Amino acid sequence: MNRRYRPPRKKSNHTVPLAAAGLTVAALALWGLFAKGQDIILFFKGETIVVPSNAEANANLSRLLGDLSGDKARLLELAENSRARLGWIENADTQRQFRWFLMSRLVDKGLWQEAVRILPEVESLAPVEGLDRLAAAAVEHGDFELQLRLDRGLQDKLVNTPEHTELLLRSIRRSAETCIRMQRNDEAVKAIARLDAPNVLARLRAPELAAEAASLQMLRASVCAVKEPVLQMTRNILEQAKWPLCPATSQLMIEEVTTALRDNPNLPQNTLKEIEEKLLRCRDAMLEYPDKEHRLPQCYLLLGELRHRLGNHDGCAQALTLAAAFAEGYGEMTPQLQTRIARIRSRANEARGNTQEAVRDYRYLLDFENDPAEIMRVLTYLAAHTEGEEKIQLLTRSWEMMQQNPDLVKKDSDFRSRTAQLLADYYTGKQDFTNALKWVQECTRMVEEVNPDLTNGKTLRARLNLALAQRKANQDIPCFRTLRSIQSSIDQMSDEDKERLEKEEQGLYRTTMRELSRTCLLLGDKTTAKAFARKIREDLPEKVR
Repeated sequence: MNRRYRPPRKKSNHTVPLAAAGLTVAALALWGLFAKGQDIILFFKGETIVVPSNAEANANLSRLLGDLSGDKARLLELAENSRARLGWIENADTQRQFRWFLMSRLVDKGLWQEAVRILPEVESLAPVEGLDRLAAAAVEHGDFELQLRLDRGLQDKLVNTPEHTELLLRSIRRSAETCIRMQRNDEAVKAIARLDAPNVLARLRAPELAAEAASLQMLRASVCAVKEPVLQMTRNILEQAKWPLCPATSQLMIEEVTTALRDNPNLPQNTLKEIEEKLLRCRDAMLEYPDKEHRLPQCYLLLGELRHRLGNHDGCAQALTLAAAFAEGYGEMTPQLQTRIARIRSRANEARGNTQEAVRDYRYLLDFENDPAEIMRVLTYLAAHTEGEEKIQLLTRSWEMMQQNPDLVKKDSDFRSRTAQLLADYYTGKQDFTNALKWVQECTRMVEEVNPDLTNGKTLRARLNLALAQRKANQDIPCFRTLRSIQSSIDQMSDEDKERLEKEEQGLYRTTMRELSRTCLLLGDKTTAKAFARKIREDLPEKVR
């Protein structure tokens, strides 16, 4: 049997769900009419809203703004009664904001004391730019304690804000310069030390920022007790920024060269030449901006000292002349710098035989040098290159210095005797035998101290010269006694000593006997004169002094 397929009959009923949905929609519609019906009616019907008039507030605000933009008198009046004038403003923060604007206007007009009275109330509202301007104004008005406090607060805010790095550097420089001005170097060092923080160092990659930060570190090095860590920090900053051309770069190089030359007086030639090349690079960098860089005199001065060590005297003199020229051009020449330049350049000119230039520097040093050893060197050189009264004045001054400090010539034992001999020769040439005798006596005393052995003849020759000087000064009896002492000393020598004496000072004994005979003639004792002459088998000498 074949059956046809029949689908099953539907047994579900949709009446109940549809009824529930309808009831829900109806309930929502009724609730909307009940809750929002008034708004719907107002939407179509409209409603009049009464707004109170702001004429009085606008008038008050207009008067306040007018006084803010007014002259000093109006600002002072507003500062005195601002609290009463702001009574109509209900919001306390708005009142404080207005008083901040008032304080800023007082600062702009130079009414500093009035502005400072308002500052404690509104300082917390100040933006970082406002604090920066306020700190700068405090410096202008000499209120350094307030400026330092403001800058400390400003730096606390800026140390973690990379977008304000330039403002941070400006605040640190202002604080450091104020502390140094107040001789509070430790606080200056502490302020600049904020730059050592890793998060700050990482922000100093731009050449301009690195240049300013390095300059601050060099300022720190100039006032702190230990420089080396600070110099290393400066080097790290500049190296991170790929060594920008800035004053701090040249200052660091000069500081390193100065330290190397000072701490290592016996550097080898190769090292000195490497330092010279470094200085030349430093000089070339500074010549790129000579109007801004005032360390060219110091650079050329170091270059001159270095070349003097290397024996390059021409280059030394040239570098030192340029150092003086730049110092004069910058208006920074000081007696101390001029003295240092003249001291080294005089040696270079002396070494290369430029007497005229050397004498010029030595004459300057004669007036401004303070080191006794250098003054003695100056006097010696000038005395050797002058004549007449000036030479005697120089020799006399050097003698007085030697008397006060014998250590000045301890390296040259014959210097004093040479000086005394020069003075004796000068006065003898002037026929001033009294003064000449004084210097001959000094010569004799110094020769006797250095040469206790009579057989070399130097002491006996000095005594003979003394006797001749005594006779020229009309002191015949002291002359006779001196000559007799010479004769006695020779007579008491052994034959070997006499031979040695004759070899060292040929004819000394005969000269002594001849002068004894001459002295006796001057004393009127012709018999004794003949006796002395017979001992050397000579006739009576001429009766002259």
